[in-house]
Amino acid sequence: MASSLKGLYDWVIVDGNLETDPWTKIEKYLASGEFNVFASTVMPGPQLKQAIPFSKKIREKFPKVKIVWGGYFPSNHSKVVLNSPFVDFVINGPGEKAFPALLKELETGTRNFSGIPNLIFKMNPEN
Repeated sequence: MASSLKGLYDWVIVDGNLETDPWTKIEKYLASGEFNVFASTVMPGPQLKQAIPFSKKIREKFPKVKIVWGGYFPSNHSKVVLNSPFVDFVINGPGEKAFPALLKELETGTRNFSGIPNLIFKMNPEN
């Protein structure tokens, strides 16, 4: 995903599989005010176990940050994921085109999400 954003947006990667305390890094980045989107690859198992509490904390501490999940779990369970109060968008399958397009729509404020391939979203993603 990072290669699809190169030259378009500033981004950072926090690898929950390698970091001893990924939440501390995520919180630091979001508290800086430089980032308004949190995206997470979510697979069943350890990634899901981290993604749920981290997304809940982000929603509580940084309510304006948009939360995007991609990967096997949200692609196959998008209704369940979007019924939660802490995920705004699901990238269903490949995200190399969908994710940059989503960021552009969020940046411009036009919010024409229906034209973005592989994107599943709540009908009122402004909330």
